[in-house]
Amino acid sequence: YFVEAMVIGASLWGAWLFAGYYSDGDERAFYFMLLAPLVYAAVELCRVPLGILARTQRSYLVRALAIIGIIFAAGVTTKSVSQLGEMMFHPRLMDAAKAKTTLKDAQADRASIDTRIAAADSRVAQYTTELDQIEKRAADNASQLAGLPAQRCERISGTNSRGQRYSNLKCVTDPRTATLNASVAKAGGDRAIVVKSLEDARKARAELDRGAADRKVADAEQAYRNSVNRSQLHSFTAMVYGVDPIEVRDAQVHAFLRIFVFV
Repeated sequence: YFVEAMVIGASLWGAWLFAGYYSDGDERAFYFMLLAPLVYAAVELCRVPLGILARTQRSYLVRALAIIGIIFAAGVTTKSVSQLGEMMFHPRLMDAAKAKTTLKDAQADRASIDTRIAAADSRVAQYTTELDQIEKRAADNASQLAGLPAQRCERISGTNSRGQRYSNLKCVTDPRTATLNASVAKAGGDRAIVVKSLEDARKARAELDRGAADRKVADAEQAYRNSVNRSQLHSFTAMVYGVDPIEVRDAQVHAFLRIFVFV
């Protein structure tokens, strides 16, 4: 009876903690999760009296029914104690799972860093080429503008319709001047846009550091190894399969968990 009381007490306390952890603050869900453990405790309490019946009753039918009841009660015990066993390993398993997810994310980020670096280098080269072309175009336009003939001015004199004499200064500008001035102004605007894009591309490229990605993966691997080393189940599974604990697969861990908990 003392052993039964220990099993029942541990099962109910574990169920209470389990319900408090997974009910997410919902009081109704909390009490719903405690109903089945209470029934399990009642069944657990019947096991010793059933064992006494199996030894003391003269009727073989009553003995057979008592033995069947003991078997079912043992199934309830298996359910309750296996849940306690899983709860014992659960925190370390969750910690190892989170560390493994972080490690996979870091590895995926490192795997894509080369592609991102190549794309960033391509953008920098593209904007550099465009800037060179704009500079060359602006220089050509400025050179052509400087080579145009100066403005020609000449005095025009004569007599108007009213018989009055007039004398005006008329200046003539090369017609290509306006077009070249517009081209120079446009080249200046284009240059400002490309320079800004080039600065942004160089800044983005500078932020891509493969060394930082490697260090992040190394830190994640160390964190995962520390989590695995704190997980008893990983250590047990590694001993069974003869591998490094960090190389244990999830399927192996859960297969061993089933054996370890239920058997």
